[in-house]
Amino acid sequence: MFGLLKHDPAAMSAPEQQNARLHYCGTCKTMGTRFGQLSRTTLNSDIVFLSELLSAVNNEDTRKWQKSLSSYHCFNMPGKNTALPASLEYAAALNVLLAGLKIKDNVHDTRNPLWKGMNRLFRSPYKKAVLWMKQRNIPVHKMEEYVTELQRREKKGQTGAATASFDYYARPTAALTAMAMANGTPQKDKQKQLYQTGYCFGKLIYLLDAYRDRERDARKKQFNPFFVLSEPCTDAAFERVLMNIKQNMETAIRSLNLTEVQTSYFISKLHLNFSIEMNRLNFANHVYHTCSHAAEKMTLKLRFRKGKTVFHHLKQSLQPNRNLWQQWKFRYLVPALAFAAVFLHPASAAAASEQQVANGNAGSASSWLWVLAAGVLGDKCCKDTKCKCCSESCCGKK
Repeated sequence: MFGLLKHDPAAMSAPEQQNARLHYCGTCKTMGTRFGQLSRTTLNSDIVFLSELLSAVNNEDTRKWQKSLSSYHCFNMPGKNTALPASLEYAAALNVLLAGLKIKDNVHDTRNPLWKGMNRLFRSPYKKAVLWMKQRNIPVHKMEEYVTELQRREKKGQTGAATASFDYYARPTAALTAMAMANGTPQKDKQKQLYQTGYCFGKLIYLLDAYRDRERDARKKQFNPFFVLSEPCTDAAFERVLMNIKQNMETAIRSLNLTEVQTSYFISKLHLNFSIEMNRLNFANHVYHTCSHAAEKMTLKLRFRKGKTVFHHLKQSLQPNRNLWQQWKFRYLVPALAFAAVFLHPASAAAASEQQVANGNAGSASSWLWVLAAGVLGDKCCKDTKCKCCSESCCGKK
């Protein structure tokens, strides 16, 4: 799972908060009891959402759960031989399994020694989770095959239209998540709906992660589905794709035939977190295409050199008046602010300076102060730049 479906106490009633906390603590403590204390560090809000969903699907009476599961004291653990709720045991085993697969995938993608070390540390909990799954005839090998298939597809880097490419590359993750959810209940009539819910969720998360990681992937020269599109894809088109997936997931949740209160709770949680994520992405109608150039790697030396060039250019070009304050401002204050803005974030400063020159504001201290603040606060997307090879508007992060 991926950490999208967080719970917000402010948006919940008191019983809903208590139920969410019960599943959060219960899943965490079940992981510690069954798979070791290290596994608890990987607890994920999506797994908590799944444990709540499975608890509702399997009609479990949470009032009968032992007190140690709901305790806020993290070291008050249930006994190792104690019978635990089926939804918590499955969610705990699945969390450890998916965390292990994610670590292995990161080792494959980055070859980072830190991930290799984490893989060694997590080997024991992962083996316990695999054994737990196999003892219950859950096809772990198929989940592992989906990870391998995703790696194969990304290595091949097949080019295609936006909708087809998104579906092609998201399919292994979607299928893995679908299988993970469907195996959480013995009720055959509910497995199909859970499979569809998981499929939509996995696809949604894969695409959201791909969108967020564009800058990092371009910098590290790693695969990203946005880099292999054969035709332009606007933010508006990508947003429609996400909205459609979210609506399909909502339909699948409704088809589980839970109580009206339960259905409303799960769908409202999906709506809230999806809205937060969409606001965080800050769509601005950018265009993404195969020929987008990766941003030049900005070392500290290069940042200093660019800032120094701007500093001297402004110092020489701005003509001070007789006023002592204006002389000091034009010779030192404005160039210094420009230097700081370029050093902190060259892309934002470059686009802003072009706009300032066009508007005749290159010598304004306040305008450079705004550029500096934007770089510090994170408004680092240069929305007005053009791709060098096709002149289409594109995001300055690329």
